[in-house]
Amino acid sequence: MISDTALLYHHRPKSSVAVSIVGASVSLLLSYLLIPVYQLHGAALAIATAYAVKALLGHASFRRLTGRSYMTLMLTASLTAGSIAAF
Repeated sequence: MISDTALLYHHRPKSSVAVSIVGASVSLLLSYLLIPVYQLHGAALAIATAYAVKALLGHASFRRLTGRSYMTLMLTASLTAGSIAAF
């Protein structure tokens, strides 16, 4: 979320859209491959993986643009959310 906001703040809407399109493409591909085999679990895995890809690409673009990195915060938030979901 921070990365997408930063890209838009720095007047890079095309970069933000490109990151979103890549994330959606990953979700589409993984859904096509995983849902027939794993049903609901495959759908959840496809969405979670696509979100992670989108977050990492957005963060890489943000870091290249600003020189700042919030990887520790992003990983901590993701692990916390994953732990809550697993519990």
